[in-house]
Amino acid sequence: MQKMSNSSNDAEELPISQYHLHSVQSATATQSSAPPAATPMKRRLVDDPLLVASLNRTNTTPRQAMHIVAPALKAAGVDVDTVSSSTSNIYRARKTVHESLVMSQKKKQFVPSTPLVAHFDGKLLPDSQSEELVDRMPIVVSGLKTEKLLAIPKLPISTGEIMGNAVVQTLQDWDGVPHWLAGQCFDTTSSNTGIYTGAISHSACI
Repeated sequence: MQKMSNSSNDAEELPISQYHLHSVQSATATQSSAPPAATPMKRRLVDDPLLVASLNRTNTTPRQAMHIVAPALKAAGVDVDTVSSSTSNIYRARKTVHESLVMSQKKKQFVPSTPLVAHFDGKLLPDSQSEELVDRMPIVVSGLKTEKLLAIPKLPISTGEIMGNAVVQTLQDWDGVPHWLAGQCFDTTSSNTGIYTGAISHSACI
């Protein structure tokens, strides 16, 4: 009788033991599959417009900035591993600051109120992010007691179509300029004056 009662108790306890075993296994699997703790984000180094302006004034490339900024931070007792200071990050931060500065000044400081003439001319100028010469096209508008540099876009290639489209896009980015535009001024090269492929044939739609 005692043996039968022991076996019946084991039979009754068996399902409960299986349930607890399954619960323990599930909890262990959940803990093992939990994502690791998030690593703290690194501080951005050159989001400060003043630092970006200093790099621009001294014509310092991102690679040169790395050789200056990283040792300076280390000498000041800053843990360099906690700062995002790679060359690509410096380049992206400078580009972001440049765009934000331009956008903040575009529609506030220049309100044309006189007929304007747009001047544009392609030039080979040093790139601010490298030591190579790149095709750039300064675009200026002038009028009675008015002169404004609108942009100096970088051109992948100096063809009439690309130059004309750059002029159109730049003029349209400035409120009021297309309304007051009375003419265009440029060199008499074939890339500018070509009937079919010249820049004037694409920018005449303004």
